[in-house]
Amino acid sequence: TSRAAVSLVVLLIALGIWDLGYGLRAANVPAPSPHLWMALMYIGVASAPTALLVFAFHFARLEHWLTPAVRIALMIEPALVLFAAWTDPLFGLLFNGEVGVDVYLRDNAGPAFWVNIAYSYLLMAISTGVLLRHRWSHRHSVYRRQAAVVIFGVVVPWIGSLLLALNLTDRDMTPVAVSISAFAFGYAILRFRMLEVAPIARDLLIERMSDGVLVIDAFGVISDINPMGRKLLAIHEADPVGKHFTDCLHHQPK
Repeated sequence: TSRAAVSLVVLLIALGIWDLGYGLRAANVPAPSPHLWMALMYIGVASAPTALLVFAFHFARLEHWLTPAVRIALMIEPALVLFAAWTDPLFGLLFNGEVGVDVYLRDNAGPAFWVNIAYSYLLMAISTGVLLRHRWSHRHSVYRRQAAVVIFGVVVPWIGSLLLALNLTDRDMTPVAVSISAFAFGYAILRFRMLEVAPIARDLLIERMSDGVLVIDAFGVISDINPMGRKLLAIHEADPVGKHFTDCLHHQPK
């Protein structure tokens, strides 16, 4: 859970830098070089897909897939894109050195731009698949609602940028989409206690065992309970996971 929290913070910082760089460029804020704001924006653009993938694996409890070799490999493409962004006036790999406010970046896209688009959407597709798998692997609705909100927050920004990259719209909605994404993550944290109510692995043994199992976190919130636990405690709520244990045991004698 702590690792998921760290990767989520990194993802939100990347989205924030993306939004900030875009806003400074769009507002034509004075800078030592017109290239500066675009290069700043690409710190977020290049790092967000990787941060998203790492977060998805941590959130879905699949950290074992993130081996040291995989982590190093995931850093290569963002590093190359950042190099292309900060050296674009010299080599023109990203936008052929044309980054003025009056220049439509997609019309001047170089090879690094399209490589980054393809790579970013590959990571987004993998991340969405991991989150969907996580959503359907748990029977408790609180976990499913957590994952559903996270998936929404993941998909929205990438849909906006994909429409722009494919010339399906003339308006760049990425800043708005990024803000919606941040709101979705915040909602999941506050409403569904994401990163606090953490699903644990369960199998037929736990579901069918004759002993009652009740797991409560440090905040007194029910993290898991098996059918026998519900029967012994006479808990009648449809889905007590994610609720405070006192709310589910209010009928018990004190």
